[in-house]
Amino acid sequence: MRTTLQILIFLLAGVSSLKAQEQLTNGDFETGDLTGWTVSAVGGVDAGPDSCVENWRVEPSSTGICGIYVPEINPTSGTSAAFSSFDSNVANTEWILEQTVMLPATIINPIISFDFALNIDFALVANVTGPRELNVAFYTTGGTLIGDIFNDATFMNMDTLLVAYSQSIDVASLLTGLEGTNIVLRFTAIIPEISTGPGKSMVDNVS
Repeated sequence: MRTTLQILIFLLAGVSSLKAQEQLTNGDFETGDLTGWTVSAVGGVDAGPDSCVENWRVEPSSTGICGIYVPEINPTSGTSAAFSSFDSNVANTEWILEQTVMLPATIINPIISFDFALNIDFALVANVTGPRELNVAFYTTGGTLIGDIFNDATFMNMDTLLVAYSQSIDVASLLTGLEGTNIVLRFTAIIPEISTGPGKSMVDNVS
């Protein structure tokens, strides 16, 4: 006959097996670098700190991103986050931050969550005709789009634009049939026009 203690142990083991499994590396960026992540660019070439033409990199604050021209952004938790200028001196630039994720053989209630913030001073320029855009998507390891997770193309204003939000998105429909394979989670800052306002953007708490 099983004792009460044995039954409790079995119940706890069952609960433990149902805990969410974190599939990302360094989603909180608290290693202080891009461990687990890679960066690349389409069009633009990173001109280095304080240039306002900067790809994603991990910093404790946004101070070194585009200097003092726009309000600062701090990590939403911890001491570090991934920052980008969200601006370029080359039209149709894409600043890309991505990580290859190994999916388990069984996927239960998959959720992608992240924090995002963006500050842009559009008042310093004119003739903005197209919005900058944040795109979050899954790709195959060969670079083929699996599907968009999140898209925000509302970043267009002729004044100071301050944006901050958190997202939690069910991605079960995108992952059906991909169990046990490797896929790529990609964050892309899309800049259609050159130098339409200095900016700072942040991604943190990716899970």
